[in-house]
Amino acid sequence: MCNTNTWEAVKAAAEQGAFIFWNHPGWKRPKKKSLWYAQQGEFYDQGWLKGLEVVNGEDYDPIVHDWCLREKLTMLADSDAHGPILMEMNLAAGEHRPMTLVFATERSAGAIKEALFSRRTAVYSQNVLIGEEAFLNPIFYQSVQIKNPEVIITGKGSALLQIYNQSSIPIELVTQASPKEITIPTKVTLYPEKTVLLELRAKTNNLSGTKELVLRFRANNFKLTPKKALPVELKVRVTFTPKV
Repeated sequence: MCNTNTWEAVKAAAEQGAFIFWNHPGWKRPKKKSLWYAQQGEFYDQGWLKGLEVVNGEDYDPIVHDWCLREKLTMLADSDAHGPILMEMNLAAGEHRPMTLVFATERSAGAIKEALFSRRTAVYSQNVLIGEEAFLNPIFYQSVQIKNPEVIITGKGSALLQIYNQSSIPIELVTQASPKEITIPTKVTLYPEKTVLLELRAKTNNLSGTKELVLRFRANNFKLTPKKALPVELKVRVTFTPKV
């Protein structure tokens, strides 16, 4: 049970409409292994606790990530910077502070607050996006574009698919299933604001006709849970011509 002053302070904040969240539950815990304390449980049971810090500084907390999913709490990330950010992170080397992405309906404080209470957030840290599929899925598909969705493969040859990543972060794809007609690399990284070539190679030299193929991947740095990454698909139209 928390002391009376803490209880009354949190209660008053909740009654005034404050968005109350719990910072770095693993702080000072052995090996930073987070523990759900009775005090936070009391605030949660009262309906006051609305969010948890999934990322603090450079530390991602998979236990807290699971808590957010299980208890329907908002995911948050914070730099926890106690000094100038340039003294804590090497921005010139590509390091960046963690960020909470808030999916608000407009650019206003009220809309941001409404989105926080509605759990419409994702976490960005160390080139990893963490969040629910409803938010990560559109980020992926609005970031990735196939420049040549129709290709030709002759005989047992290959074609190069041009995949453009218009986002500012790399996207790490791991192949989950290749169509029966072709083979593709097991891994490919879509570099930010770059076009990457993905080789599609025919398995036999006697294929013919045009087929709509679905390439299935896992976007490894789009985390839905501590152990599950976002499944994604890329579609391509391939015309096979036998080699003469």
